[in-house]
Amino acid sequence: MQLNESAPPRLVVGKPNIMDREGFLRDVDEILDTRIFTNLGPFAAKLEATVCSYLNVKHAFAVSNASVGLAMMLRALELRAGGEVILPAYTFIATAHAVIECGLKPIFCDCDPESHLIGVKEVSACFSPNTVAVLAVNLWGLACDVEGLRSFAEENHISLLYDSAHSFGARAPCGTFLGNFGEAEVFSMHATKLFNSFEGGLITTNSDLIAKRLAPMRNFGITGQDQVSCWGSNYKLSEVHAAFALRQLCNIEKLVDLYKENPRRMHARVCVL
Repeated sequence: MQLNESAPPRLVVGKPNIMDREGFLRDVDEILDTRIFTNLGPFAAKLEATVCSYLNVKHAFAVSNASVGLAMMLRALELRAGGEVILPAYTFIATAHAVIECGLKPIFCDCDPESHLIGVKEVSACFSPNTVAVLAVNLWGLACDVEGLRSFAEENHISLLYDSAHSFGARAPCGTFLGNFGEAEVFSMHATKLFNSFEGGLITTNSDLIAKRLAPMRNFGITGQDQVSCWGSNYKLSEVHAAFALRQLCNIEKLVDLYKENPRRMHARVCVL
């Protein structure tokens, strides 16, 4: 097959981003020299602090992937066993799996046909006396009606959480970064995401109580030298993963601009057809 050399460059979707390869390799050398490979090391701590500063959020926790982050977030709320959690029917299956893993019942609601997101109208149709939380999903960097959902949750005395796996670096219409809404949010740092760490996740919250519960949960529930205060498991992010994420984060605005440009280019080409 002969290539059309006059055709415009292809639009690549889902290709892993690699920013500052040389800087990352220097970081790997440092990690190997210090022999601090994991267990909440300095690169992981710096990543969390940098995320807090960038998003202007109080707490951030780097974890091994977003799926465990969703389950941790739900566990930290200590919701009533068997309670119903409303979530969109259109989402990755990990959202529902996390609800089931925590002993809760997923209730799938319809999505808006234009935005593919959920709002107060869709959530209201599924609300019942057994509802304990709404787990909304911010798809493709698009924000749900965060203010409407906040008001609905407050009026009905239920929890509001966000699966923002796709949406690091995106903002709500009010201009505030996602990561600041609901009681907590989860971002994915999987290789297919704009902001990646090969594999990983982030939990953000402005609640000191939720942060206090999350901190030991990712490290076997350990809170002191020889004290285990709660349930936990091994959900820590390694130093190599954290170092790679930090190099991406230093270039996040460039990555966001690139992802905004791709749909503009695609739309321009489709209009010509």
